[in-house]
Amino acid sequence: MKITGDKGVDVAFECTSVNEVLDSLVELTKPAGVVVIVSIWSHPATVMYILWL
Repeated sequence: MKITGDKGVDVAFECTSVNEVLDSLVELTKPAGVVVIVSIWSHPATVMYILWL
C-alpha cells in the first residue's frame, strides 16, 4: 500500500491458486478495483469477508 499512497491498486492478478494470496489481493485492491483470477483452482476459492469491513 505504501507504493500506491494507501489507495490500493486498480487491477490485481491471482496466478497461484493459494487462498492467502487471494485474500491479500482483495485487501490491496481499491474498493472499485478488479481482482482477476487467472489460475485454475483444484479446490473452491474462498475470500475472507472480514477484509471488506
